[in-house]
Amino acid sequence: GSTGTPPGGDTYGGPRYPTNDPDDLTEAGARDLFLSLWSMDNFGDDLLACHSGEGTIWWWDIDAPIVFDNSTQTATAPTKLTNSPASNIAVLVTPERHIMALGAEGNHRVIQWASQESLTDWAPTLVNTAGDLELQTKGRIIGGFKTRYGILVFTNVDCWKTNYLGPPYVYGVERLTEGGGPA
Repeated sequence: GSTGTPPGGDTYGGPRYPTNDPDDLTEAGARDLFLSLWSMDNFGDDLLACHSGEGTIWWWDIDAPIVFDNSTQTATAPTKLTNSPASNIAVLVTPERHIMALGAEGNHRVIQWASQESLTDWAPTLVNTAGDLELQTKGRIIGGFKTRYGILVFTNVDCWKTNYLGPPYVYGVERLTEGGGPA
């Protein structure tokens, strides 16, 4: 039922349709070349999720009563994570308990994280550990993966690893591969 509006599909989770002009080589035209995926991770007992085609970070609070309607096969809807960046590619929770948004605010090279142990504190200050950094790459972030050595961040042309540095910088990155994104 989508008419293919410029910012994406008209329905939640709906696919983004290609632009009307197949010769459109702008970033907006190229966004449709990537498959939309869900990323999900636990923040304690709560669940965080992000659909790469829609970009909002959604939160299911385990303490809120979950109501399931068997006649319509629907459950209580998640809520948008307060103060979180918009237009993200993926979300994950680091071993240090920071919520990390990949491709934050529509910038496909930015990694942004909330303050440690916080769902809502995304603005960096002198008294928290929230922050962001931009990858120095020609590629765009397409996803991330947790390993025991850190978070791997994949772009379409290279792979990066986050390193926990502690305050004041909190995280740094190092490029692991160059000139070859994931197949």
